[in-house]
Amino acid sequence: MSGRALLEATDLVKRYRANGGLFGAARGARAVDGVSLAVRRGETVGLVGESGSGKSTTGRLLLGLEKTDSGSVSFDGAPLPAIDSAAWRRQRARMQMVFQDPPGSLDPRMTIREQLEEPLVIHGMGNKSVRRERVDALLDAVGLGRELAARYPRQISGGQCQRVVLARAIATSPDLLVCDEPLSALDVSTQAQIASLLKDLQARIGMALVFISHDLRAVRQLSDHVAVMYLGRIIEEGNSQDIFDRPLHPYTKALVAAIPKFGDDDHARPSLLEGAPASPNEATGCGFRSNCPLAAASCAVTAPVLRSLRAGRKVACGVVSDETSEAA
Repeated sequence: MSGRALLEATDLVKRYRANGGLFGAARGARAVDGVSLAVRRGETVGLVGESGSGKSTTGRLLLGLEKTDSGSVSFDGAPLPAIDSAAWRRQRARMQMVFQDPPGSLDPRMTIREQLEEPLVIHGMGNKSVRRERVDALLDAVGLGRELAARYPRQISGGQCQRVVLARAIATSPDLLVCDEPLSALDVSTQAQIASLLKDLQARIGMALVFISHDLRAVRQLSDHVAVMYLGRIIEEGNSQDIFDRPLHPYTKALVAAIPKFGDDDHARPSLLEGAPASPNEATGCGFRSNCPLAAASCAVTAPVLRSLRAGRKVACGVVSDETSEAA
């Protein structure tokens, strides 16, 4: 793995206009609030958090699929081109995304072959004969029979749809693949197959991977590095083993404690998150304080900033210090 970042995001902010109701004024809701993240070549970065934490929006911002309100993204040492510019469209061959809902990502009017060939046509890669060979190779790479090429999405299973979506995403041999909840719509056995396939494809192609998921078991299996998001901010970051073996932030501890263990009864596991989260638009204090067992009076006044600790970790928590990180 190269030490230089392939993709680097700095202080990303994205707001959405929220309707204030019949008499209320429209407000700006912060979906992403000052996110900075680096992804190295060949590395898998897991982006985790509950629904509404800003993971999916962050993924789209990283690829320039949405415009940031502030902040910057650079790819391979150069600023990301403006959305929908010719330079951005050319660069999309090197940066691809796997969206949620695999069947919904496919055009029901096109055959599987046509859908796998489409990105090659868009980016002017090869003649018809070369593209046909490439499609056959893609089907082989994701473990699908070539006879599926003539079928339509409605004629294949959900697991097969996800494999087709992955094949289409790697058609241009991208340097970076962002996967947004690629396993959530699949049954457990298919999830394991797709997770194994992702790991195998990454090893063969050498691409970097941003794996967005609320499934911490899959994140642990796939990721080298993990960033934990809460209310649009990264609140803890570190290598995967440290995050799962020695979580520091109280929110990360709650997430890790909730990972199902073999033989567990899901309903018997107590939740460590109590109370309602703070609004993402609160001007002061820590957004997690109403759920935090360690909250102090200062947590209602000062919003914690993500900072580096001696142990090589980053955490945004006013009650976690170098001493507590070493004792974890």
